[in-house]
Amino acid sequence: MTQSEIAEQLQVDQSTVSRDLQIIKDEARYNIEKYTKEEIPFEYIRYITGIDQITSTLWRLIENEKTDPFIKFKIQGLSLLKQCYEKRIEMLVGGSESDMNAKKHIEKILHQEKMENNPVVKASQFNYNSYF
Repeated sequence: MTQSEIAEQLQVDQSTVSRDLQIIKDEARYNIEKYTKEEIPFEYIRYITGIDQITSTLWRLIENEKTDPFIKFKIQGLSLLKQCYEKRIEMLVGGSESDMNAKKHIEKILHQEKMENNPVVKASQFNYNSYF
């Protein structure tokens, strides 16, 4: 829906809808920036700590291989845990190909806003066919 359609539906002025949408965008940008600056570093530390614990446990299991009849199952479990840690960190910060790459999403939002505020882009998006 356009802002005018939303305003009509809510029975408010279009400027109110525009202002509210800008507030929502600003709050979303703030939350994303906060997430990337605060949450991702914390999760990275959690990832490193988890991988260190898995490595330590694996070495301990390997050293006591003869005394532990369930070593293969424990190693499989640790391998699965490692995969979980890796998937979690990939989802949080992802590689350049990941759809969950937070940095990529922020850059995309900033680029979109820049384009929306660029008068040249707005003029080039003008649909002449709708007038003919």
